[in-house]
Amino acid sequence: MKKQKFSHEKLSQNYFDIAEVILVVLDEAGVIESINRKGCAVLGVSADEIVGKNWFDLCIPKENLQAVKSAFAQLISGDLEPVAYYENPVVTSEGSLRLIAWHNSYLTDDQGRIVGILSSGEDITEKKFFEELLKKSEERFRYLADNSTDFIWEIDEHSIFTYVSPSVDKVLGYRPEEVVGRSVFDLMPENERQTVAEKFFPLIEKRMTFAGLENINLHKDGRLVTIESSGVPTFNNDGLFVGYRGINRNITLRKQAEKEKEQQMEVLKLASRVGSALAKLSRLDEMLHECCELVVSHNKAAFCRIWLIPENSQVLELAASAGLYTQLDGSFSRKTVDNASKIGTIALTNQPYIANDLLGDPLVVEKNWVKTEKLQSFAGYPLFVNNRVIGVIALFSQNVLSESVLTSFMAITDEIAITVEKKRVEERLLHVASALGNVAEEVIITDFDGKIFYVNPACEKITGYNRTELIGSNPRIFQSGKHDQAFYEDLWNTITSGDTWTNRIINKTKAGRLILEDATISSVIDPTGKHLGYVSVKRDVTEQVRLEENLQQSQKMEAIGTLAGGIAHDFNNLLNAILGYSELLLLDLPEEGNQYRRVDRIRSAGLQAAELVQQILAFSRRTEKQRLPLRLQLVVKEALKLLRSSLPTTIEIQQDIDPNCSLVRADNTNVHQVFMNLCTNAYHAMKASGGILYITLKEIAVIQEDIPPDVLVEAGSYVVMIVRDSGYGMDSVTRERIFEPYFTTKGQGEGTGLGLATVHGIVKDHGGWITVTSDPGQGSIFSVYWPVFIGEIVVKSEKEKAPPKQMPFRGNAMFVDDAEFNVLLGGEILQQMGCTVSGFTDSHEALAVFKKNPNQFDVVITDQTMPGLTGFELAVKMLDIRPDLPIIMITGHSDIVDEEKAKAVGIRDFLLKPIRIESLSKALAKIDSLVTLGT
Repeated sequence: MKKQKFSHEKLSQNYFDIAEVILVVLDEAGVIESINRKGCAVLGVSADEIVGKNWFDLCIPKENLQAVKSAFAQLISGDLEPVAYYENPVVTSEGSLRLIAWHNSYLTDDQGRIVGILSSGEDITEKKFFEELLKKSEERFRYLADNSTDFIWEIDEHSIFTYVSPSVDKVLGYRPEEVVGRSVFDLMPENERQTVAEKFFPLIEKRMTFAGLENINLHKDGRLVTIESSGVPTFNNDGLFVGYRGINRNITLRKQAEKEKEQQMEVLKLASRVGSALAKLSRLDEMLHECCELVVSHNKAAFCRIWLIPENSQVLELAASAGLYTQLDGSFSRKTVDNASKIGTIALTNQPYIANDLLGDPLVVEKNWVKTEKLQSFAGYPLFVNNRVIGVIALFSQNVLSESVLTSFMAITDEIAITVEKKRVEERLLHVASALGNVAEEVIITDFDGKIFYVNPACEKITGYNRTELIGSNPRIFQSGKHDQAFYEDLWNTITSGDTWTNRIINKTKAGRLILEDATISSVIDPTGKHLGYVSVKRDVTEQVRLEENLQQSQKMEAIGTLAGGIAHDFNNLLNAILGYSELLLLDLPEEGNQYRRVDRIRSAGLQAAELVQQILAFSRRTEKQRLPLRLQLVVKEALKLLRSSLPTTIEIQQDIDPNCSLVRADNTNVHQVFMNLCTNAYHAMKASGGILYITLKEIAVIQEDIPPDVLVEAGSYVVMIVRDSGYGMDSVTRERIFEPYFTTKGQGEGTGLGLATVHGIVKDHGGWITVTSDPGQGSIFSVYWPVFIGEIVVKSEKEKAPPKQMPFRGNAMFVDDAEFNVLLGGEILQQMGCTVSGFTDSHEALAVFKKNPNQFDVVITDQTMPGLTGFELAVKMLDIRPDLPIIMITGHSDIVDEEKAKAVGIRDFLLKPIRIESLSKALAKIDSLVTLGT
């Protein structure tokens, strides 16, 4: 601590440390020279942490800093006498503010010069808080007392007002001084005083608190005001009872609202009961009679009646009556629309008629009848729709009709009028609809609220609902969930605007089956322009659309086949060169050398590619179906090669194929199609998260009990092809439908739903059957049972033979192909055999050369698919010139000609691309007159 500039002898060190006020010594710059324990406690610091630091920078909030520094500067300069009291906040070490009240005094040196300030501070934070709280509380109480809509009061033990708040003026119109000194009963009407006294005096005797005590007070202007009083007993300092203190609230409006609410509930109750009667009953006379019964019972009326005016008439006819009178015939049953009667007047003027004194009413002629039946009042209301009166409803009562009775009675008139009009409309529409009973399309007629009241037999047959189920319901009963809300909003907006809505819609039958319908919905308007309802005519086009889609699918498959053929043609041309030249190389290379081995691998790859082309053709159903003895294990293994290259690495394939399975009699393409369809299905089930595809092939003995009841096959030996996946599985509903045509669980563009239906048909056609086991989350197992072939057959070895050595051939050959490299290849092969070759890439040019000298050529070898003139057409033209000409046709794929058709016109042989030296040598060897065989 720096050396002090003043003497400390004037300070009592003991007092400084133990004082319960804050003591701070500041030098002339505001640096803290000393602070006592209390000051450290308030600021949350130790003396070592704060002494020597500037008081203003450390302890004064920024917003107060300028003012405090200014006051301190004036003090330290001697320009301002020390203030006896000064308040300002300080900042604690935690960042909170404490309000301190300071007393300051000068500290001087021996010469009397001011060298510092001693500040004594008291923490008044809590004190100030409670002072402000009390102040606000007093202000709040004063405000509430002066401005509340309730008034506060105090009474003595004799029930005399000793205090009332100014708000009494708002409640009762008195000034406080006009009420103080008066009894609480002076403010009540005579008939109220005794009632309140019986409730209030027992409370006073028991000194009980009370709340919600209702009583009637008189306003200064004479009005009655309903008051709700609450109070508590008060006692003096000696504990003696001196009266009550409480509050009075004006609840007049609330009581009126409660009464109005009760009346509204009565109105709603009657309206609800009438609405229910109108909805549950179908005949108009039953509806109207029930309404009259409800009016009588609800309003305790003598009787109620309803008269209706037929269209184009001026006479009211009694349609319903309940209470004292129920008969509908007699002289009173018809009223003319004129002023001769109350009922006629109501219909004529379209105004209600109410009378609570029937004996004095000028329109009441039968005074004796009124006396006899003790009738007091009458109320009648017109029934009108679109400003047109269609009838009158009226009641007679033996009591005065209250406002609530009249309100409830009036509330039901519109509903009754609308129902009458709707029933009349329905009758007219049903008359029109009677001619539509035998049409094949669905016909539904609704009222203008959309409620069905007519369906024809075709609708019942197509939807599965009977007439009873549909009448009274809404057409939304057919909604399938396949259209969004906007679709139905467009429909409703169109027909309600008077336009006709025409569209294709997916609906649902009672059985849950979805049907596609062409619908036309329009408004029904009578000749006067009145809107009667809506008529919907729908035609079930589900089967028609299915057939159209089937045709489109067939066309799509045909297009795929055409594409496959084009690919096969172009690909075979490329393979022709690869295989042809590799075989030519093999003829020139020693078999033990590395070059021979490498070229042989190229040839093997080409052969696999050629097999792949044939599989593509088979898969697209471009080859003729022949059921021959077949080893399924060979088909499955070959298909797995194709499958493995097309599946992602997230799908693992595990196989268990028994190589000793017996033969089955089947078409190779069909078996391939079944297997690939099942595997593709399994892939889709595992597409999202990957999985394992299990392939099993084994032979089993099947007994009759193992065969499903609906499968008409015999027990015996079967080869079972099992395809199992670890995908998401199927529920029971899906399992039952998977073999239906066009049923699919795949998304848009992922499948047509034909796959499993085709599989089922193929397997059944081969005398077998297929089963499926699946549960959600457990994957699926498809098991296909193929009957074992019984008979003898010579099975050719499947081992690929090495390329044979070329056989010699002598002769003059023409080779025609639109691909130049095929012509060059064919020429080389034939030249290797010893043949003289003329090659052509233009079939027209080849024909022109041939025509010049038809006997020049010993053999013609031509491709089939060529622009301008096909190989078949070229052959026919050449054979017309020279019928004995040997012609060999080569093709990769053709829809136009096959081997049978080619040989029918005289073509000697028919070879498939790619050209093999062995197959070409054999074809030439068959032409005995042109081939010389070596030994």
